[in-house]
Amino acid sequence: MVSVIIPTYGGAAGIKKVIESILVQTYKNIEIIVVDDNGKGTDNQRKTIKRLKKYIDEKSIIYIIHEKNLGGSSARNTGAKVSKGDYLMFLDDDDTVSNDKIENQVKALQDVGCKYGIAYCSTRVFYDNKLSNIIKVKKNGDILYDYLLGKVYMGTGTALMVRDAWESLGGYNESFVRHQDWEFFARVLDKYDAIAVDNVYFNRYITNRNLPQNIDLTEKYADHYIEFLKRYPFHIPNRQIRKVINMNNSRIALCCIREKQYKRFFKVMSKYDNIVQAYSSFVRFMLLVCFQKLIGRKS
Repeated sequence: MVSVIIPTYGGAAGIKKVIESILVQTYKNIEIIVVDDNGKGTDNQRKTIKRLKKYIDEKSIIYIIHEKNLGGSSARNTGAKVSKGDYLMFLDDDDTVSNDKIENQVKALQDVGCKYGIAYCSTRVFYDNKLSNIIKVKKNGDILYDYLLGKVYMGTGTALMVRDAWESLGGYNESFVRHQDWEFFARVLDKYDAIAVDNVYFNRYITNRNLPQNIDLTEKYADHYIEFLKRYPFHIPNRQIRKVINMNNSRIALCCIREKQYKRFFKVMSKYDNIVQAYSSFVRFMLLVCFQKLIGRKS
């Protein structure tokens, strides 16, 4: 069985779309678990249950309500803990997937050895419902370093994982408000190999609802992720982790420039080991961003 876990918060308008994309899967041994993280009795919770009434009445989904908003990581863990599947797939409430995604990812994992804990697929990215990019994937095996550097794209909904992988890692880190998937997949890929299924099975929709609302929050969430990178005992060399940390500092620095916060930019640059490394790393990151915009990301 495959358990599909969908946390929802303020996403009542689009949630039927993601559920319908699961109900038409060619792989039929599926359970769908919706975890409502709006908070019991809130306007958004009432809107959500109204939208889901048909599926609840037909027992097409398992519907769980959090008493209060606990965050995406907690909602995913809640769903996983009650699930029964041998495989887990996590989707956001505004994602959709192709009807043969699960069948082909299950087959891919069954065809490889037990070292492989996760399968991931190519992605269509939409900004405000307009196709912006197609991200193709092809790298297999130990892809941790490439993933941390952003050379491999593995969004939440691209992946299907073996249940043992989730359980062995203790699920999502509930201290993460943002970048939950970055942190979780980093730990998964540190322990397990990944298999790429290069077909475009996943559709990611990005709107203002998905993004931090100001540079303060952007830096706060990024710093929390960087602290995780510094502490976690990855199997790759420390020099590679330092390079990953520098890249993430460059990401914050770029946000500062976009927001015209130049004093803050120089403060971020001071976090590097030395000034030459800081600016060379930032220039490389800028070139990578420009390159990705020109040709689309491929991994």
